[in-house]
Amino acid sequence: MADMKEIEAYFKANPPGEKPFKMDRATVIINPRAFVDSNLFLLKAAAGKTNDEKRALKPYFDRLEKFYNLKTNN
Repeated sequence: MADMKEIEAYFKANPPGEKPFKMDRATVIINPRAFVDSNLFLLKAAAGKTNDEKRALKPYFDRLEKFYNLKTNN
């Protein structure tokens, strides 16, 4: 399980590009760079939030982590 700092460092060193990426049968990331940037922005903004607010952003982290795992295991 990766943490946000690890994921951010990876994508800073290995930009995801802008070519669509198929994560699974039902999910295609149309613009991976925008996907990573927007998810990291939202997650960083949650740093000072309450636990309920952080919990609401968990799906963003989960998808970002799944994308990271797929990119690093290829």
